[in-house]
Amino acid sequence: MVSPASTAAISARQQKDRKLVKLVVSCWLLVVGCWLLVVGCWLFVVGCWLFVKLFISSLTHL
Repeated sequence: MVSPASTAAISARQQKDRKLVKLVVSCWLLVVGCWLLVVGCWLFVVGCWLFVKLFISSLTHL
């Protein structure tokens, strides 16, 4: 038989593990979100730069 004290200890450990998993997943999602934001901003800047470059080159060829 399992004593109630050891059952409570196992339950407390499982709750700690769940909190740790939630924390790790939250941090990972935050890192991925920030990375996607940086990549998105970089692509936006590159897109604007290419647009301006093509726009200026089309004006000079008129």
